[in-house]
Amino acid sequence: MKKQHDDTRQKSLRNHQQDVGPRRDADSTQGSQDSAWKEVIKEYFPLFLQFYFPRMALEIDFHQPLSFLDKEFKKLFAQSTSRNRYADLLVQASARTGTPPLLYIHIEVQGKKEQNFTKRLFTYAYRIFDRVGEFPASLILLTDSDREYYPCVYQAVGRERHLRVEFQLAKLIYFEDKREELERSTNLFAVITDMQLEEMALKRRLRHSRKKPGEQVNERYELKKLLIKKLLREDFLQKELDGDQTASLFKFLDWLVPLPQVREEQLIDEVEAETGGGTMAYVTSWERIGEKRGKLEGKREGKLEGKREVLLRLLSLKFTLGPEEQQKITRADNAAKLNQALDRMVFASSKDDVLKELD
Repeated sequence: MKKQHDDTRQKSLRNHQQDVGPRRDADSTQGSQDSAWKEVIKEYFPLFLQFYFPRMALEIDFHQPLSFLDKEFKKLFAQSTSRNRYADLLVQASARTGTPPLLYIHIEVQGKKEQNFTKRLFTYAYRIFDRVGEFPASLILLTDSDREYYPCVYQAVGRERHLRVEFQLAKLIYFEDKREELERSTNLFAVITDMQLEEMALKRRLRHSRKKPGEQVNERYELKKLLIKKLLREDFLQKELDGDQTASLFKFLDWLVPLPQVREEQLIDEVEAETGGGTMAYVTSWERIGEKRGKLEGKREGKLEGKREVLLRLLSLKFTLGPEEQQKITRADNAAKLNQALDRMVFASSKDDVLKELD
């Protein structure tokens, strides 16, 4: 079993991201509705509900297909411009029992405090009700660090009128008191929660420090290395997550703790050196860096090949080349030496004058 999970991780950890900045916050592009949160929730919706909203999970028949109503949601809330949200989804699911047969679930992952937050949630709810004829369940996951901020109720009071709407809410910071439970859990979102708690703690430390930007990048670098190695530990392998879930964890980590490209490349080399390169399971930004490296290497090799072909042709026209001499040219991999050999061709009286430039 261990070998199987090692192999799974080998298929997913090699290559990293081109030009991501050293920060991820609610004002960055990573803090948009297209964040890793949205992707991982859509991919593992039952696990998401079972971990954060278990009561809601019991109401749904997961044997029936789910519908993620992204287009409908965008039409309803096209004017929404909040940048604090990491995910906004509207899901249609089948009820396990009773009526109505269909359930509508609005999910939001929120990164910071927002003025009139519950009023906006209520507005979303009644617009969804107006469109589909059913009042949705609003499930809110908060990823801020304020333990006192818990916006789960919207109330509107008028003359002899009182409107009260409650939302189901989960908050990552509260899991700080349940780290042992997170370690024991085999749910994918327990691991995600643990990773984000580590990132939140670092962000708090940096906020109160006087460290320069370069020093802050170093801190994020060390955190990312720590979390990668944690995902490769023997006790983590015992969770027996499948290959897709493992890849999703690394994708989430890549979004959670981005680094400048040069530091990502440094991280590749360092982690591979420490692990022997045998347990790499990272398929996200390292993959893109690998592609870029491959393209650059391909361009470099293409230029070298062109120089070798020209040198072979010119020497063959002027002199007779034996197999070993031809092989010496085709194996030449130093662009500067090839250039020197080509320059020497202009006045060379013998092939040895040219070939010695390749030594």
